[in-house]
Amino acid sequence: MSGTGPVRRGTSLIEVLVAVAIVGILSAMVICAVQKARVAAAQADDKNRMRQITLALHGYAAARQGQLPGRKVPSVYTDIDIANSSPLLNIYPHLSGNSYLKKVKRQYPVLREYISPLDPSLVGPTPLEQWGEPPCSYVVNQQVFGAPSRLDATIRDGLSTTLFLTTRFSRCIFHSPQINAGVDTSYTYLEPYEPLSPNPWSFRRSCTVADPSWRDVVPVTTDGVTVPSEPGWTFQDAPRVRVSADDPTTGEADSRVAHSWRAGGLHVAFFDGSVRTLPPSIPESAYWPLFTPSGGEVVSAE
Repeated sequence: MSGTGPVRRGTSLIEVLVAVAIVGILSAMVICAVQKARVAAAQADDKNRMRQITLALHGYAAARQGQLPGRKVPSVYTDIDIANSSPLLNIYPHLSGNSYLKKVKRQYPVLREYISPLDPSLVGPTPLEQWGEPPCSYVVNQQVFGAPSRLDATIRDGLSTTLFLTTRFSRCIFHSPQINAGVDTSYTYLEPYEPLSPNPWSFRRSCTVADPSWRDVVPVTTDGVTVPSEPGWTFQDAPRVRVSADDPTTGEADSRVAHSWRAGGLHVAFFDGSVRTLPPSIPESAYWPLFTPSGGEVVSAE
């Protein structure tokens, strides 16, 4: 006598494919959400680093009756007068809470506080400790630090409308008629270098922006109106990073201006400690007055 129980039916191929498609869609949604969260966290970390660097600058100035670091200020590495002493090196003890830089002298430790998690030019097989010198993702406004200056007296346009710090790829294109027919790879380091000197290291530049000694694009003010020295320039919004140090034709990141890490805006820190994002659409007439400490322009704090 044959059984009369229910007949078991196997899963059809269509059902399997539908299930796989649903799992794939859900996985893609989760991965996308995780990636967005990581980017948002890295953006927040980058802004917080800039905020902490600004606070360290104020700590430095408070300990020295308002004096700012810069030219003709003793270096924390050597304790001697260096014309191009790096402001970021000088304020580092106030950022890290210790003064060990004076002890290591020329050992060039990697200072992670000055390396952005978003800097795409530092991604590669070579560990940063093997670069030989500490790279830097942040650059200071040389319009303020290019001469002996004080926080209260030099920045007469206001701390909230004068730019202190912004971002630039540590590795990018460097334009100089002295090297490789005008184009080579530029490396931004914390230790200062003599600009455009005819030696093999002249493409290793200091962590400055709007610096005329490096032939950067700089603000030019006439009758209260500030324009760039080269028309058409503000900052580069997420330019293509240089992929090979041996190929001078690759990459779009130009060392003469600031760079945003991702498309959508440039992170900038002002002397009052605020950190904001400037949109790519910002006009030259609004961007370059932010670099002048006493140009007398009328600019918005937003």
